[in-house]
Amino acid sequence: MCEKYNGWSNYETWNAMLWINNVDGVADALSDQLEQQIEQFVDEGTWDESGYLSYAEQFISDYFTDTFVYQDSNDWHEVNYGPVADAVTTYLNQVDWREIAKSIYDDNEKEWRSNRE
Repeated sequence: MCEKYNGWSNYETWNAMLWINNVDGVADALSDQLEQQIEQFVDEGTWDESGYLSYAEQFISDYFTDTFVYQDSNDWHEVNYGPVADAVTTYLNQVDWREIAKSIYDDNEKEWRSNRE
């Protein structure tokens, strides 16, 4: 059973968001990419928050994994196996990426709207 942690659904989600917010450039890069995707959804006439959140949770998970796990090495799991790889995989699977996507959306929605107007 997962318990809430510092206002987040669990420790892993809180910790992932901590890394996103505290590593220079990561939060801004995510925000910029997600804003561009919203613009594309709007331009295509396919915008809805649920669709955005589905896209964003996968994008954020991939971005986080590429930034903090693979670190420009796509063979991480081939050279890192055993208990460390299991622990990292378990950690990543416990993160509520949708909760992070919703938080980023809520934090940036007004700015993103004003940029589109």
